[in-house]
Amino acid sequence: MITIGEKIRKRRKELGYTLKEVAGDKVTIAQLSSIENGKSKPSRKLLEYLAEKLKVDVEYFTLNEVEVTHRDFKKIIKTAYSFFNEAKYDEALRAIEDARLIFNNLLNHDRGEYYKFIGECYYNKGEYENAFENFNKALINFSKISDYDNMADSNIKIANSLYMSKKFQMALAYYKSAENLIPFVKDNSIIARIYYDLSLCYYTLDRFRFSKEYLDKCLDFIKEKDLSSKTDLIPYINMMAGIIDLKVENVRESLEKFQEAFEKYKLNGDMIGMGRAMNNIGICYMELEEYDRALNCFKEAIDYKVIGNDEEMMDPYLNMIEIYEKKGDKENILTVLNDAESNLIKLNDISTLIDVYILKMEYYIKEKDFDKAEIYGFLALDNAERIKNIDKLNKIYIALSKLYRMIGNENLSIEYMLKVKK
Repeated sequence: MITIGEKIRKRRKELGYTLKEVAGDKVTIAQLSSIENGKSKPSRKLLEYLAEKLKVDVEYFTLNEVEVTHRDFKKIIKTAYSFFNEAKYDEALRAIEDARLIFNNLLNHDRGEYYKFIGECYYNKGEYENAFENFNKALINFSKISDYDNMADSNIKIANSLYMSKKFQMALAYYKSAENLIPFVKDNSIIARIYYDLSLCYYTLDRFRFSKEYLDKCLDFIKEKDLSSKTDLIPYINMMAGIIDLKVENVRESLEKFQEAFEKYKLNGDMIGMGRAMNNIGICYMELEEYDRALNCFKEAIDYKVIGNDEEMMDPYLNMIEIYEKKGDKENILTVLNDAESNLIKLNDISTLIDVYILKMEYYIKEKDFDKAEIYGFLALDNAERIKNIDKLNKIYIALSKLYRMIGNENLSIEYMLKVKK
């Protein structure tokens, strides 16, 4: 093992300093030589002086190489997280790359943390393939040291990446792998998440009995471990329970659960959660054919969603349109679409705004107001080209083709249909 004296000599030579250049008021050349050769030991005060002269921290001399590497990694990842917490994911990825210089000396735990951090950055950027790859590398390193909490957490994160890529059956396999680790997991919040995510995945696969079973397990576990005040899962559980009940036509029970979820989101000041819960409350009233109450709920949901800058803005608008279509109220359909357009412009949500332009185009086609339909078709087209969204472009091409066929312009109708990319 390298001694303090050897570390001093190594650092001095790295900087190209002579013994004379390092020595000064605090130490003579002879004393410094003696220290470097291991014949004497420096005091803490002298070590601080030498550290300053040699442009390093005192720990450079007192810690072993592994400890120094671990300390340096913690500094790097702390800097990287400062960017991550501000949603500056590209900057965070650049910051964590500094760890590549010391990667070979990192212990398996730090290597796992390194890959997990990169995975989280890619996940938040919506690059789920890259996230999947890095969470897998994290899992490999945590598995080498039997770090069960991080192994379970990595399985969840891998599954989440697959889920977001719509590979639900593969995601289920990783959620089940996380479940198998439950007997060894110490962090109760991880166990609660495993149960909840299994419920969500089964729900997505239309396996509602299993979804309800795991949701009940999650709720029972939270109660058993007294986690109610320590987890943010409760409103999500209530929402899921309500959605499952709605699927099996227990509308009244769904309504109660969505109302409970709303109150919990309200307690947490979660505007997005409040908006989504209120939208689901409105759906229940719509199922019960209490349309006026449903409309009020959808309007309230929109207010919460706007304040919370929710990415999912269209649901309450579409639900309101469905009610007005049942009533044959064309005027209010247009009012809803105009309100949606106004709010989305304020929020600068171009992607969802395109959907509204398409809906307005379809509205005016039905009304045989082809001039206005064309205007909104081109507004949708300009914005879809700007953000290079192929799916939306295809939808617009089809709508424009339909419009020009109705007008009687077969050439333009064929031209736009040929633009559709498979």
